[in-house]
Amino acid sequence: MNLDGIWHSRYEYGRGTNDEPQTSEHRIKFTKDGDTWVGTSLPNDEGSQVMLTLIQKGEEFSGEWKEQTSPTGYYKGREFSGLILLLANPDGTELSGMCLGAGSSANRVKASKWTLRRENISGSSKENFTEVVKIMANTPPVSNEELKRRKS
Repeated sequence: MNLDGIWHSRYEYGRGTNDEPQTSEHRIKFTKDGDTWVGTSLPNDEGSQVMLTLIQKGEEFSGEWKEQTSPTGYYKGREFSGLILLLANPDGTELSGMCLGAGSSANRVKASKWTLRRENISGSSKENFTEVVKIMANTPPVSNEELKRRKS
C-alpha cells in the first residue's frame, strides 16, 4: 500500500464538558524515506503541528507520533508524543487504530482512537470522484456551531 499524498488525520485525546470526545485534526502529507513513511502536517490556522513516523508491514503501520500543540491553545505549545498502530481498510483509503501517549496529567498513559483518511487519490477523474464520494459518505457532518468553535 502506498501512503504518498495528503491524508486527513483525526484523533481523540479526552472528553469535553458535555462528555463529547475532544479531537485534534490535521492534514498530513506522507513521503517515503527508505523503509519508513514520514507524515508531516500541513500548516493550519491554529499553528499546531503533527508528525508521524510509520513502518509498514503489509496492511499494518506502526511507529511514533508527535504533536506540537497550538501556541495560543489550551496547552500553549506543549509537545506530546507516543506510539501508534494503524490498520489499512481493504481499499486503502483509510487507516484506523490506536495511539498511546502521556496524558496532560503526570503519571498517566492514555490510549486514543486515531484515523487517517486519504484526501487526494491518484487516477482518472471518474475514479477520483468515486473515492471522494466514499470518503465524504464516511465523514461525519460538522455543524456550523462546531466550525465556529474550532475557529475560535
